[in-house]
Amino acid sequence: QADATLDAEGLPEDLAAVLPRTARELIEDIGVEVDGSVRGRNLRLDIERPPGDDRLATDFTGTVFASRARADAGVALTEIDGRLDIETRTLTGRPAEFTIDVSADRLRAADVRMSDAHARFRQGETPGSVLVPTITGAIHGGRLAGSAQVLPPEGADGTEGEARRYWLDAQLSRVRTAPLLRDLGMGDDRDDESWSEAGDTSRGVLDASLSLHASAGDPGSRVGRGSDAGQRI
Repeated sequence: QADATLDAEGLPEDLAAVLPRTARELIEDIGVEVDGSVRGRNLRLDIERPPGDDRLATDFTGTVFASRARADAGVALTEIDGRLDIETRTLTGRPAEFTIDVSADRLRAADVRMSDAHARFRQGETPGSVLVPTITGAIHGGRLAGSAQVLPPEGADGTEGEARRYWLDAQLSRVRTAPLLRDLGMGDDRDDESWSEAGDTSRGVLDASLSLHASAGDPGSRVGRGSDAGQRI
């Protein structure tokens, strides 16, 4: 058993090294980078042999705080300030199990300002796949709720040149339309320093659903569709 803390600038390789292979590959595929500080607390690594079993079990738990992180999971995620609560278990000869709970005080998703964001990542049923059963967050007085799935490369053999595939389904509820359009570069310019413009109802509110799928590292592969108040957009 080993306990540790971590204080670093940027994402240290040692931290990624203790994660299961599927989690490490996901971090690499979506291009996770940290421009600010990384702090690890209550980091614990346990290696044991379960009673009556010849295989080794490796458990890792801990909490990691990061500032100014970014990634691209089909949607560009930037200016992330938040924490990761990590639990992993690897048993020799079996696929790794992991749960990573991500909580961000603030971030931008495709340039849209978002706060109080949460997502849970865990291993999927198919080897190499990742499920994101819950995604939630606040956007300009409204809410986002959704889920996602990350599949391994075609053929699941890791052939060079193949990429992971992403599927995202999300619903927007009561989001203020004017600041949303400004974030997307389609609205009027306004010098507003607040992260949430919940009070701006000048262009009404938006209830919508959207679906997106893409391949890792290939922005041109993004295909999406959505609807607003029953009309396709």
